[in-house]
Order: sequence, then C-alpha cells, then structure tokens
Amino acid sequence: MSAADEFRRMHEDATRRDADKIIDMVHGRAMDSRGHATSPDGTVRVTVDPTGALLTLDLGHAHRALADRIVETVRTAVRRAREEADGLYAPLVDLGLVARSPVPPAPAAPAAPARPPLPDEEPPPTYLRGADW
Repeated sequence: MSAADEFRRMHEDATRRDADKIIDMVHGRAMDSRGHATSPDGTVRVTVDPTGALLTLDLGHAHRALADRIVETVRTAVRRAREEADGLYAPLVDLGLVARSPVPPAPAAPAAPARPPLPDEEPPPTYLRGADW
C-alpha cells in the first residue's frame, strides 16, 4: 500500500470515528428533547419525550394524585413495551448482526415532577416577561 493510500485510509477512519461521535452526540441530545402541550381550555398539560412516552401530566390542583398515578402507570407500560422490544433484538445483538437495540432507553423518572405553572399560579421569577428580554 502506498503512502497516499495509507493516508487516505487513515483519513477515512478518522472521518468515520468523528461522524460516529457526532451522530452519538446528536442522538443523545435528540433523546433529551421534550414536547410540552396544553389543552385549549388549559385544564390538561403534558410533557412527552421524543418517542411519545408521557413524562408529566398536570390535571390541576384537585387531580394531582390522579395525574401522578396515570404518569406512573404509563411509565410502567412504556418500560414493559421497551423491554419486550429489546428482548426481540437480543438474539440479533448476541449474533453480532446489530450493535444494539434501536429502542431508546426509558427516561428516568424525575425526582419531582417538573411542570409549568398552572394558569392561576404565579410563574417562577426566572421566567422572562414582557419586552425586558
């Protein structure tokens, strides 16, 4: 192999490693994305991860315990579905046909549900208001 061929191979290897690092970084950031929505009447607020898994549910003060139970139940269902899908990929991983399951890991349960303030609550002082920002 000539020096030029060796350099080309080294350059291609380095480019591939850099691309893999960039892809991993983008994938990680994408999986950290969150979607927030509020019903038109403002009574229901939700947060989901990029796969659609429900992370938070806010039904207002009177229904906070119910919302927490719903979120935990959905989280359990999502975990079970992901475990089942991972189980289907396990033989392919063991045989070296794929590097890993494409199913993203389940999001960790937040220590305390992070939710936007309810319409009748005062927002935290860190929110930007008006033209000041």
